[in-house]
Amino acid sequence: MDQCGKVSIPFPFGVGSNCSLGPSFEVVCKKDTNPAKPYLPLLNTEIAELNSSKIIVNYMNLSSNCNNWTDYQVEPRLTINLLETQYRFSDDNWITAIGCNVMAVGVIRERKQSSIRSSCAAICSEFYDRSDYGLCYYEPTSFAGDGCCRVPIPRGTTYLESNLTHLSEERTSANISCSYAFIQYTEKINANDRNRRVFRFMNYSNPIQLNALPSMALDWRIGRMNCKEARKDLTNFVCRDNSDCVDFDATLGGYLCNCSKGYTGNPYLNPGCQG
Repeated sequence: MDQCGKVSIPFPFGVGSNCSLGPSFEVVCKKDTNPAKPYLPLLNTEIAELNSSKIIVNYMNLSSNCNNWTDYQVEPRLTINLLETQYRFSDDNWITAIGCNVMAVGVIRERKQSSIRSSCAAICSEFYDRSDYGLCYYEPTSFAGDGCCRVPIPRGTTYLESNLTHLSEERTSANISCSYAFIQYTEKINANDRNRRVFRFMNYSNPIQLNALPSMALDWRIGRMNCKEARKDLTNFVCRDNSDCVDFDATLGGYLCNCSKGYTGNPYLNPGCQG
């Protein structure tokens, strides 16, 4: 098993070229920080956590009507395309919009053939306090906040496109507040933060305050065939001895390997799991 900083990198992932099962699982370990940080080149983003079925990344891309903030990758339109990769959005990812009277409109595909539109509106009350403008709370039962809205992304989504639309005539004053849309994985937010502001929208010169980094969680799987189909091609079937094949999803295809009961180890590497 590879290690990069505080993050373990188990096969089928691997650090460097030709050390993983394929390009989707290649990891780059950047050692210019202490500790070192692993990155997923496929999405050009830092890996925060990695386990046997899920990868969590700090995804610093935002869509915004502002372009003067260099800490993040700011784009007019936020697009995440996973169609040709081994990844799919997992549970508890949300499109979050921060702004005043703006709507985040998401084009979401669960498969190539189908798409749905998902949207939410961030509205500011008439007498809002600018210091508390754009409060975002992430308790599922709570109101998102003044100047903030959020909408969930369905599990299995392979393509996401998020745009910001103004609900009223756009102002051009130099001190207009910026608007943002980004992805947030809610389980990554500290439990102590859930009942207080997690994100705060501010003025043009100091656009946004973050108590939690924007992040997203992705499910990963092997190939595009389910277990029954994959076993027919033993040359490319990757579950090793003393392991069980588990279908990733009935409609999306792909599979995972788990050690059989009573065995431990890495089910993707020879000689397989050991008793």
